[in-house]
Amino acid sequence: MMNEFRSLKTDCGLLLVGLTLAAGSIPVLAFAHPVAYQGATAVQFFSEQTMREGQIYYSFRPYAAGGARHLELSLPNRESKLDLGGFNFLLKRWNEVDSQANIYASAAYGSESVRAGTRSGTALFDLDLDWESRKYYTALLARTTQFSDAGPLHYYSARAGIAPYLAEYGEIQSWLILEASKTVEAGGDVEITPLVRVFYKNFLFEVGRSFSNDFKFNFMVHH
Repeated sequence: MMNEFRSLKTDCGLLLVGLTLAAGSIPVLAFAHPVAYQGATAVQFFSEQTMREGQIYYSFRPYAAGGARHLELSLPNRESKLDLGGFNFLLKRWNEVDSQANIYASAAYGSESVRAGTRSGTALFDLDLDWESRKYYTALLARTTQFSDAGPLHYYSARAGIAPYLAEYGEIQSWLILEASKTVEAGGDVEITPLVRVFYKNFLFEVGRSFSNDFKFNFMVHH
């Protein structure tokens, strides 16, 4: 309980930093994506039992963003901190009358800090796919992290959600989401997590607890 309280305190501190760094308003369909509209700066923090991540990036083109990210891994066979710089790319977008689908790719490179010291040569690759309408939401994520002294780490997640009501533009919008995720090398079963997702103007947060009692929290703000 105390560890979870400390983690929540840290997450709240990170959230306040994000609020200080960015504020404004954005179009709904540009939200929560690795690349936002051109000229936007995004700050994001994510926390779960085995991984915590913070990142900030700037969309210098409608299809490309650059920035930095910090990850903390806490796995049975590996505990480390990663400091990486990289780029996010919008590979393809489909705009329909009442829905949108996207494919994104991300690549980052940097160093890993462990108890024995710091190692360079750590790389991370993400592939994101999503489809959403005003009523439904789906998303897939595949992540590979390559370490300089070991084999790769693979993380996968799949999401499906539904909006309990249809919000108008400028109103608070919410989703009820079910997520399945797994870090392959950590072993164990696929983790199933019910989440509540809420966004309003340029702020988004997600909170949930898995059936294995893992608390999850995600926060993002654009400016």
